[in-house]
Amino acid sequence: MELQKAIDKRHSLRKYADGEIPEEHIRAMVDAANKAPSADNQQNWHFVIVRDRKAIDAFANVVSHKNAELCAKMQETAPEKAARFSKLCKAVSLFFRDAQLLAIVYGREWDPSSYDYVKTAGGDEETLANLKYRTRQGSLSVGAAMENFNLKAEELGYGCCWMTSANYAADDVEALVKKLSGYSEEGYHVAALMPVGIRAAEGKGPKKKGVDEVLTII
Repeated sequence: MELQKAIDKRHSLRKYADGEIPEEHIRAMVDAANKAPSADNQQNWHFVIVRDRKAIDAFANVVSHKNAELCAKMQETAPEKAARFSKLCKAVSLFFRDAQLLAIVYGREWDPSSYDYVKTAGGDEETLANLKYRTRQGSLSVGAAMENFNLKAEELGYGCCWMTSANYAADDVEALVKKLSGYSEEGYHVAALMPVGIRAAEGKGPKKKGVDEVLTII
């Protein structure tokens, strides 16, 4: 598939057909992700790929249980908000149960290379905070890797969904990853979940802004 075709065709996939994704395709998607650019060439990502059905269910249960825990705490003071949050979880955070794969994407943040120089030069707190937190170079780098993964999946005939809606359960997800696989790395955290699967049907993504809305040429 040509790159432009993959870009045009890609959209979030939430409904999956039966089938399997071979390991060679898993490796091809992660290899594509690994070739993404990263700030300071940190390559600050790690992909945990879950394909065991019982394990995928276990991760869905972790998210569901965390949602129920938070809803219970909200129930007394904000029952309407608790109901909305419960509904949101069911709609956008648990559909990955049916996907062939669940990619748990880890990332790591670090101070920009210019941070120490600006600090030494007497940079004010606002400038330093903006350098450290506004650009989030670690997240930008992980995002580049995830986009490569998405496009390779599209080329191979699969679809993905870039999920951060379940990040409130990230600590519990990390604990289950460590329990099931042993993976844990200093400084790394769950950045996103990304179900990957075979399309149940062709579809289209939401309408995008026009180029003129997002482009300024000087």
